[in-house]
Amino acid sequence: MPEDDLLPLRKQDLQVGAALPYPVYDRQRKLLIAAGDVIQNEKQIETLTAIGFFCNPQWNAPRAAAPAGGARVHRPAPPPEPEAPDNEARGERTQVQKTLAQTKLQPGMVVYLQSAGDALKPKAAVKLIGWLEKTAILVSAVGANGAVLPFRDDEVVQFKAIAGKDIISFFARVVKMSYTPYPLLHLAWPEQLQIHQLRKSLRVNTRLIASASRAAPAQPGNFSARVVNLSAGGAMLESADPLGSKGDGLQLGMRIPAAGESHTISIHAVIRNIHDPEINPDARGWGVEFVDLPMAERLILEHYIYQMLLEN
Repeated sequence: MPEDDLLPLRKQDLQVGAALPYPVYDRQRKLLIAAGDVIQNEKQIETLTAIGFFCNPQWNAPRAAAPAGGARVHRPAPPPEPEAPDNEARGERTQVQKTLAQTKLQPGMVVYLQSAGDALKPKAAVKLIGWLEKTAILVSAVGANGAVLPFRDDEVVQFKAIAGKDIISFFARVVKMSYTPYPLLHLAWPEQLQIHQLRKSLRVNTRLIASASRAAPAQPGNFSARVVNLSAGGAMLESADPLGSKGDGLQLGMRIPAAGESHTISIHAVIRNIHDPEINPDARGWGVEFVDLPMAERLILEHYIYQMLLEN
């Protein structure tokens, strides 16, 4: 989708309790809210306004009938998600068995493509056009900067997307790279889907740098730390400095890249556990829980975590 195709939205374009008639994207054309989702509260609108949100004016709502002369695009309502066994529910991701039609992947959503054989080719964010069951998948061949993607016929690419609670990944061969009337990629139907269902709080490994200060006035101190593991509800910090004891409060400062920008956020956290403070003093680990996390900070963290999941 060329940059000029995005139309900035205003706060008054969203209404609490109303279903969105179109998908909403950030500045990098990553999907924030799918078409048909309902805005839950005013705080959600304020958060989206702070980050910046856009729509594609050329997006057309799905119709019940397939377009004449074209392949039918699947838009079935997804079935209820199965409950995972107790031993799987304790994990963050559970592999599930679904067909592509049973996921919440919808035409117009942003998906990611990466060459499986050429590591120098960058990952591309493109728009899903649709698919013909057991035959082919159709995606846009135009990247975020408006340039045509450098894929060729018979090249194998990796497809990744997040749809609802599912991380969808598969490898597919480029059947045809067409340039007229629009640049499109025709991907062969994948032989196998890898679908992991997101459970509980998403967690990713990172190397973010953070500043930490003790919340208790009686124990002042400012320290540097590295965030090695992050979720929207907490983090694992490594530091050579003594950050505190279990139950102590910390004020954390971090710079998070999200929605194409670098955001400086401040988070109040509480130390919940400490890993090997005596055995290996140079690699002390502090597990912290975020407390009273504002909606804007949570949205930034979740956006960053989703991006990390797609890139790795």
